[in-house]
Amino acid sequence: FFFLMIRRPPRSTLSSSSAASDVYKRQELGDVEPSPHRERPSLKAPTIERAQLGGKLMETDALLRDSFSSEQELSRVEERVRDGIALLDELPKLAAQGEVLEGGLFQELLQRLAISSTMKESTNMLHTPKGVRRSSVITRTPIKGSRRAHSCVSMACDKLFGEEPDMLAALLQRVHRLRELLRIKIEDNKDLDLARDALREVEGLIRNLWWYAEESGGQPKSSTGAERVAGLLSQLRAS
Repeated sequence: FFFLMIRRPPRSTLSSSSAASDVYKRQELGDVEPSPHRERPSLKAPTIERAQLGGKLMETDALLRDSFSSEQELSRVEERVRDGIALLDELPKLAAQGEVLEGGLFQELLQRLAISSTMKESTNMLHTPKGVRRSSVITRTPIKGSRRAHSCVSMACDKLFGEEPDMLAALLQRVHRLRELLRIKIEDNKDLDLARDALREVEGLIRNLWWYAEESGGQPKSSTGAERVAGLLSQLRAS
């Protein structure tokens, strides 16, 4: 007996645009809003001692542009922090797909965001509008061929999102929210790593704040969750 071997045709390689679509297909275009029904990762035990919370909170207040003194505000900041972490974790994948440096891609997104007069116009920012002169990439350590490198990053960005303008709009909105959230000026890969680590520290602090608030945080057991959160934050900032 002879067996007929049928070879499958090789799978086509995903284009950069398709790969970018896979990364961002679940991202929404709207602002990040806290969901009252979303499960919050709970701690079995605090990872920050109660005596250290005040100092950590002070560092967080200096790091974030958003202030929070209530349960609702803390939930909103938590959502924005998580979105920022997700964005910074996805950025290296996009940079790898475009075969460019992560910091260069972020700078390109910042420039496209700056050119756009409003966030609603960002869907038309696949290419620089006529008559608008784009500035060169600014980095802490100027490198040879920076103009040429910037051109390559711009072309890579066009290739990534050339068929997905709505996806680029969503990405620019997330970059915009990250800039509004953090006081850190991001210029290169080291700054991106710093921002990533800082947001994870903030996320850890927020989880501990929820835990201590649940344990009453010095408030009467009969008080509501919102009252316990507000009371805990007030105590920590007053100490």
